[in-house]
Amino acid sequence: MLATEIFLQSQLAKGQLDAQAALTGDVAELIVGGAVRAGFNVTKRWQLAVRLGAGYLMWSPAKIMGGNFGTGHVEGELATYYDTALRHLALGLEVGAQGIVFPAAVAIQALPSIRYTF
Repeated sequence: MLATEIFLQSQLAKGQLDAQAALTGDVAELIVGGAVRAGFNVTKRWQLAVRLGAGYLMWSPAKIMGGNFGTGHVEGELATYYDTALRHLALGLEVGAQGIVFPAAVAIQALPSIRYTF
């Protein structure tokens, strides 16, 4: 299996109150990008997949991030799925990393999943 995708992802990072009661660190992020996923069957019920993606991350307000409006975004993921004996139901685990170019930062994630296919 080979698939391409376009993704749009957003998040809000909440900040803290400083000594002057000003809220610092709140950053809204929007990521626009694309990815390629390649997967194959290991056995009749067990699949593996690899996903690689890249995009551009924009944040607001820019002054919190040193005056920069945005930066490059890269991500990679390894996923495994097991089709259970129950019809249409699969269990999975996706382990991945996301990174930004400036300031250099990496986040690691593990996402268990239950998938129902029609």
